[in-house]
Amino acid sequence: MSGYAILSDIGLMVVTATLLGFVAKKLRQPLLLAYVVAGITLGPLGLGLITGSEEIRALSELGIAFLLFGAGVEISLDKLRGMGFVSTLAGVIQVALTFLLGFTVSRLLGLPQMASVFIGLIVSFSSTMIIIKILSDNRALDTLHGRLLTGILIVQDIIVILVLPFISERVELMSADAFVGILYSGVWLIVIAFLANKFVVPKVLNFAVRSQELLFLTAVSTCFAFMWIATQLHFSIAIGAFIAGMSLSAFTCNMEILGKIKSLRDFFATLFFVSLGMQLTSISPENYLILLGALLAIVVIAKPLISAMIYFLLGYGARVSVTTGMALGQVSEFSFIIAMLGLNLGVFTPELFSVVTIVIIFSILLTPYSFRYNNKVYYLFHRIERKITREFFSRRVIREEPKKEWKDHVVLIGCDRSGNRILPRIGKRKLLIVDYNPDVVESLKERGYNVIFGDAYNEEVRERLFLDKAKMIISTIPDVETTKTLIKEVKKKNKKVIFFARAHTPHDVIELYDAGADIVVIPESLAGEKMGEYIRVAMKGKEKLALARNKHMEHYLREIASGSRDMALGKRVLESLGLLKEDSYKKQKSRKKRKRTKPE
Repeated sequence: MSGYAILSDIGLMVVTATLLGFVAKKLRQPLLLAYVVAGITLGPLGLGLITGSEEIRALSELGIAFLLFGAGVEISLDKLRGMGFVSTLAGVIQVALTFLLGFTVSRLLGLPQMASVFIGLIVSFSSTMIIIKILSDNRALDTLHGRLLTGILIVQDIIVILVLPFISERVELMSADAFVGILYSGVWLIVIAFLANKFVVPKVLNFAVRSQELLFLTAVSTCFAFMWIATQLHFSIAIGAFIAGMSLSAFTCNMEILGKIKSLRDFFATLFFVSLGMQLTSISPENYLILLGALLAIVVIAKPLISAMIYFLLGYGARVSVTTGMALGQVSEFSFIIAMLGLNLGVFTPELFSVVTIVIIFSILLTPYSFRYNNKVYYLFHRIERKITREFFSRRVIREEPKKEWKDHVVLIGCDRSGNRILPRIGKRKLLIVDYNPDVVESLKERGYNVIFGDAYNEEVRERLFLDKAKMIISTIPDVETTKTLIKEVKKKNKKVIFFARAHTPHDVIELYDAGADIVVIPESLAGEKMGEYIRVAMKGKEKLALARNKHMEHYLREIASGSRDMALGKRVLESLGLLKEDSYKKQKSRKKRKRTKPE
């Protein structure tokens, strides 16, 4: 194929992907889906404008490599060390059970062993890119289920990276010689990466950071160097690219590097997903229709159910378990990579590859709706909550009934971040807290608060909160739809109750007020208003700003336990800035004390 023909094909792929990307954005669908549909449109099943070529396939492999290079730069070692035991355990169990299910179903339907291994891997992993994007759009990254999802997705990404070397070459996995050979090459790759990271990369980066262009070229060169080393050790270029990314992630300029290579990564990744759609051919219903249905059921139904049950048995409530599980009902970007490897290695026939591609596309298409309708599934799931033990792997949350009948009390729903700021404003004796995060519940009980583990939207939990006799209800839950439902139910039984609610947008505020809320707060808006106040103070001069900052710092110091290391650190910070000197601090305290004791 001539150079002009290649450029023409690339241009057609990019333009088509862009046009369909606009359509996907308008329909609120993932851009990834638009790229695959662009490939289908241009390929044999569509207009047939582009036929498969080795050059296009090589470019798509670069897309895989840069996709993994970017992932490696983002996944720092500190992030991995900070990953919780719960996410690690849940991720390993979920991947293992889903793999066994996919492998078993494939074998029962007559597929060869190696093809069944590939299919088991494909259905086991979920899409980090899509889930994080939806969580970010819904402002749910900092919620309990958002943190659990982020943790399990990181575990999945690590597992698939460890597995890729063993399937990149068509070897007999049960062969001891092949297994030892891969481990031997892998050790050498890690040793080379360690030595380069210790003696070469730091010196090069220290010089390269002086120039933005040179930093970009250094990052790309590092990626290509590790890709070449990986091929010499009989690994795929994707593994080399990921190792290169991990090497750069250890340095302080890693996020700057990620910003530099992001556009290049996105460009080549787009070519990869478009070329993947071009591989789709017609399928034979009589041979693969049952397999297609079975794989869709595993990805969309079985995997979410497995994930939900794991978190349920680990001690999390029905709502968190269902929300987390349903979010995982699609396949990963790495599943595309595994599928392409299966086709290139001859493990998949073109028809079988088409079946797998259809499963991937449909599961991604259904993901936004899984997030949207998880509440309906929750109401079905929570009915079995009491029938299953909550004691599992040393996690135990004791469900205690309130010792007395509550009246004229304050109910706080959710006490993780926003809720914690409210606690000092309300006396413990009149405060009843409900939260579905086991760690938060245990911490609050240790601090002497009246707290119930559970979901306030669960009817049984609501009965134990005595909402019909409450004076005030404060909800910090970000789910607007469920908050509206709770407001309407509570207001029917207790018309005098004051209901505080949380919202994300002005539209949400109007809906919550219409449902009967008394006060609705948008945290981001309050933050903007507070920042505006400090800006107005700053306009009056630096001395006024220093006093405001001093007062602001004192507010946070009061939230920290007296005598703690953080308290001492906070005072040292103020002293180093010249904003808090010991003498002036004592004088301020004595002045405040005199004002309080001064007779009216």
